[in-house]
Amino acid sequence: MRVVVGSSIAALVLVDLLSKHEQVIWAKRDGGIGGVFGGVETEFGRLDIGMTNLELGDLTLSPVDSPLGEYSSESTNSCRNHLGLVRQYVEQYCVLKQLPEPQMFYRDSVLADFLYGHRLDVLNFFSFDERILSCLKSVPTNLHPSLKYLTGTALERISYIEMCRQTFGEHFTNTLIVPWMKKLGVIDVEEIMSIDHRIVWAPLYYPESLVRAITEKEFDIGLKSFFSAPHDSTLASQIQSIFQELTIRENVVLREINSVNIDFVNNLISDDAISDVYIADRIQGVQTQPKQTKIDLVYFLMGETSAEFDYVLNSPSSETPWYRLTRVSILDDGNSIVCGEFAENTIVKSPTAESLGLGRYVADFGAAEVKRLSNINALNLPDSDWDATYELLLKGIRSSTGKINVLGPGASRWRNTFSDQVIQAHKTFGEIYEL
Repeated sequence: MRVVVGSSIAALVLVDLLSKHEQVIWAKRDGGIGGVFGGVETEFGRLDIGMTNLELGDLTLSPVDSPLGEYSSESTNSCRNHLGLVRQYVEQYCVLKQLPEPQMFYRDSVLADFLYGHRLDVLNFFSFDERILSCLKSVPTNLHPSLKYLTGTALERISYIEMCRQTFGEHFTNTLIVPWMKKLGVIDVEEIMSIDHRIVWAPLYYPESLVRAITEKEFDIGLKSFFSAPHDSTLASQIQSIFQELTIRENVVLREINSVNIDFVNNLISDDAISDVYIADRIQGVQTQPKQTKIDLVYFLMGETSAEFDYVLNSPSSETPWYRLTRVSILDDGNSIVCGEFAENTIVKSPTAESLGLGRYVADFGAAEVKRLSNINALNLPDSDWDATYELLLKGIRSSTGKINVLGPGASRWRNTFSDQVIQAHKTFGEIYEL
């Protein structure tokens, strides 16, 4: 008998795949399913937690996938070569739609976004002298973003902010990037390593692209950045639907557990009736918590005419405390539910549209708050001590038996996007059945 442990997307998908071929025990903690992708229940239905559609990428495209055996959870952005598989799985349960490119709010203007999108219109707001252009034209060759796919490069050893300083110069970095990171809840901006940040993954940020934008006003470099979402529902509600279907599937034996700790794992190991265990949740065995930024979420009811966007990323302006707005649901009456994301403990107790910098969007509703979530885990921060301790924990478990396998959040706190977890579950399933 095989056992899948966890409430993550990786656990959900692996149970789905295995139970079509054999009986499987699914041991999950009491509570929600899907982690951050499982959303939150409200009077308006199950809503996504912020901008989770980022994790879907543009699944409406039909990419030609690389062989699944080439996927590695240790490789940054490896999932991009297998999005066709993710799309195929998701579309068993819902129809996907393509969302428009993100916008950003900067100096009282809404324009094309530079962080998740691929346009540089925001550079119109800056004055660039020869010192900045000289910096862009003399980026150290060992820091050029084109080296991102190689291993052992300086990009793996330098902080994100230091890379920005050496690539874009102090003015651009201190005016646009540092304030943005602090709004995200990153107290020490030197903690983020460059290789773990989007800044090195989009050709938009190549120094050559910035020089063309500054000198020739070429803000559109021909790339598009679209994301996907279920056509008539939220991602969270679709995950809940899959879960409900699995709970009544004949081959699924659901077991509720209190926690995934060492004692629980040891009991699985000693049970001779169990042949293989697949742990897709973090094992509780490290005394401390890993470093992460925390955010607060506030859901607002917005009028039909005041939510003509899918997501807006705001400027680093300290006068506008939110850093991301996402329309997470369109109601039958045409109104929208919008989720604002804020650094932890930055929201006043009874917010108004003006105090949150949302006046242009929700003035007609007075920022009608319908739900609030606090202390939500957001951005993983480097924590080599924690990672090494967790890896040592896994090594000890593996050395005692060959029946324990880990994937998704069970294997690492990195590379756990929605797409990564779907791919990891399929790869594990393929290894089981030697597909």
